[in-house]
Amino acid sequence: MVRKLLHLGYFIKSADYHRLRQCMLYVRDNYSIGLPAQFAAMMRAAWEHGASFHDFYDFRLFAEDIKEKQWATTVDVHYFHKRMNAQNKRHIFRNKYQFLVKFREFAKRGFFHIDLSPPNDMEKVLLETLETAVVPY
Repeated sequence: MVRKLLHLGYFIKSADYHRLRQCMLYVRDNYSIGLPAQFAAMMRAAWEHGASFHDFYDFRLFAEDIKEKQWATTVDVHYFHKRMNAQNKRHIFRNKYQFLVKFREFAKRGFFHIDLSPPNDMEKVLLETLETAVVPY
């Protein structure tokens, strides 16, 4: 129960409330589900299935009763990474730059970190990745 309360607290803290409001209004207008009913179903999905508030809309959990779980929620992904990765390596999944460096071969785009890269690399990256570079004269 403590774990579920912690998850619920995380969902409350990390929610993008502007996006959440847009989703709630969209569902109200297009599916005729009132805001209180959405809120109750969203809280139930968060408590029973570990679905974040955004998972609730991304997986369209508002549309029907959950009979069989066929998706991985925020909590599922968290515990998957926790189980499958050594504790001293988990930080890679929390830091986007370290993740891109570690899995460079799978990244389909270039990346550059201003604070962590050598100062002379910025000009080289800009010239290689941009067709036109703006320079002062």
